[in-house]
Amino acid sequence: MELKKVLLYLILIMSTFYAFIQAAGIIRIDVLLIIMFVMTVVLLFIAKKVRFNNTAALYLLVLLLMCISLFYTVDTELTVTYIYVMVYGFVLFVCCLSHKDAPDCLIKVLLAFSLINVFATIFSILAGDSFTKFVSALFPKLNTKFEFASGMLGQTGTNSYVIVYSCLYYWINIIASSEKKTKHLIFLLLSVFALLLTGKRGPLIWLVATAMIVDLVFQNHTKASDLLKSVFKYIGIILVIVLFFVTVDNIDIVSNALSRFIVDQEKDFSSGRFKLYEKGIQYIKDNFFFGVGAGAYNHFGQGVHNDYLQIIAENGIFSSLLFFAFILLNLKNAFRTFKKTYNKIIPLYFLGLQIFMALNALTGTSYLHYGLFFIYIEVCSCNYVLYYHDEITEIKAASQ
Repeated sequence: MELKKVLLYLILIMSTFYAFIQAAGIIRIDVLLIIMFVMTVVLLFIAKKVRFNNTAALYLLVLLLMCISLFYTVDTELTVTYIYVMVYGFVLFVCCLSHKDAPDCLIKVLLAFSLINVFATIFSILAGDSFTKFVSALFPKLNTKFEFASGMLGQTGTNSYVIVYSCLYYWINIIASSEKKTKHLIFLLLSVFALLLTGKRGPLIWLVATAMIVDLVFQNHTKASDLLKSVFKYIGIILVIVLFFVTVDNIDIVSNALSRFIVDQEKDFSSGRFKLYEKGIQYIKDNFFFGVGAGAYNHFGQGVHNDYLQIIAENGIFSSLLFFAFILLNLKNAFRTFKKTYNKIIPLYFLGLQIFMALNALTGTSYLHYGLFFIYIEVCSCNYVLYYHDEITEIKAASQ
């Protein structure tokens, strides 16, 4: 394997596994960011051709506007860290954009990351203390809540988000691949089971919505009758999930994990999010034009659990609109790439991931969590690679 591809794999692994590396305390995060930045710059330096497009230029403009917040931020340390993360995100975007092997490599790394957490979630619930002792021996600093199905990430919400990657991947292979679907179906069921064990409603709801959208896109359904059939099909999927709840209710170890869906709703269906939204809206009103400083909202306590509100509260209306334009441009390119490419599975998967991320940002975080943001950047950049390099449309990747 050539040096460029080895470096590319290492960069993608460190960026994708960032949340795990942070939770496990394997290395200081500031040191990790520096290492990733240096490796990415080196890879760009030895690349035969560095690609730079209009979306990258828009990203750079957003970054420059965010730097202005250094002059008025309520927390300089938080803002500096956030801007540094955004700088690395920009270099990562250009790096992936400049290497035709990036989509193939990213699929493998992303799927490995998701499946590790799928199996860690299942074993942590079924094996209990035995699994906890085993993982603690390997990663003594990993302060993860295994009893709450947090996988290897130390946070149940982040774990549920990452598990969606494999759920969506295997679902797309089932609806779009012409090969035997047995393997994909087995891994899909395992991934969905792990997602249910996390007890997180938001990612589950947005996964079903995303699955329906990508199905409609792939089938090219535009008629009202087709849309209605699709709605009924996914209502059926939801009923199957409900039936699953009823079936496993008498299995204590599984029932206890799944009961979090019900327990949370008894007190507050929104899990306190409506109050957080009110707080976020108030900060927007008080700091409408310039925000409180990029990445500095957490200076006041818990985040909004709505990326769009928090981005406006932090950056003000001008930077936020440009950032939202960046998200929309990436989505537009994902649709464009899907229509152009021959192998539909990979671009459909990247499109589905972006749709899920955009929807999940309404009730959680997709862009403001550093590790998840790096994955978003990788996915968007690889979409452009698929579009620009015709030979990439023929790759088999992990879907074959």
